[in-house]
Amino acid sequence: AAVALTPLTAQVLVVAADSLPPGGRYRFTMTARDAASPPLGVSAYQDVEVNLPPAQGTITAEPSEGFPLETVFNVTTTGWVDDDAPLMFQLKYQVVGAGEEPMTLKEFAPARTFQTKLPVSGLESHSFAVLVYVVVRDVLGSTANASVTVTVPQRVMQDPEEAAAYADSLLASSSSSLMNGDSEGALLVVGGVASMLNAPTGVQERRRRRLMSVGADNATSSKEAAQRQQLASLVKDSMNRMVGTGSAMEWAAQTMQSVVGVPEEVTQGTRNTTMGVFGSVVGSLQAGDAPIS
Repeated sequence: AAVALTPLTAQVLVVAADSLPPGGRYRFTMTARDAASPPLGVSAYQDVEVNLPPAQGTITAEPSEGFPLETVFNVTTTGWVDDDAPLMFQLKYQVVGAGEEPMTLKEFAPARTFQTKLPVSGLESHSFAVLVYVVVRDVLGSTANASVTVTVPQRVMQDPEEAAAYADSLLASSSSSLMNGDSEGALLVVGGVASMLNAPTGVQERRRRRLMSVGADNATSSKEAAQRQQLASLVKDSMNRMVGTGSAMEWAAQTMQSVVGVPEEVTQGTRNTTMGVFGSVVGSLQAGDAPIS
């Protein structure tokens, strides 16, 4: 790919992002000539050094196995080397084999240790493996990451009523976290409950029940639809209390996508809340922080 995005004869030179290897030193020279014959000219130059990202860091997690939304994992990252301090750290997770982008657990902060629960289980086909990532960023914006694998099996609940009661208890926990100022914790639980509601076996069973009930358990009156409406409201309220950084907005959008993951369980009220969140995410990214209406 071309390094220069503008002609070399233009007055302004634009270099493609990430086209110059980190750590290298480069000299940009500009030469101006008049139209005389022979032409007369003058040159000036500017030396530039491309920033190196943080390096040599590691990450550990204890315990190495636990249940979603129950087990507290103690995550520590050490050993990072970078001249452009101070460093900031963000925590993410990714389900191995799911084909999804990493999701945020904790926003960028100076702390190198985290206590967190994971909102989802791993896939049985991949031994319930979940990657926990730390993303480290220096003051010039260069980033690097390290990851550790933990095992997160799903707690099996055969009784639908038991599963619904468990989801309700988690929703109450999320609301409590929000009231106590823990917006990240609230959003984390929302993602976990949405993942539970989207589990294929549960969705299939609810669809079967709806077909057999001849409309008695329709989408607008079902327990799951009401839970999704509450989840959507919690996403909106959490975002209103969080710093409107790009990564926080991305987290909200990803979580809301999961909340509306089963269309027949999404009411018009949930759709309206979702559109409001997505609209505020776009507006905030374009024009700075904006509350969610």
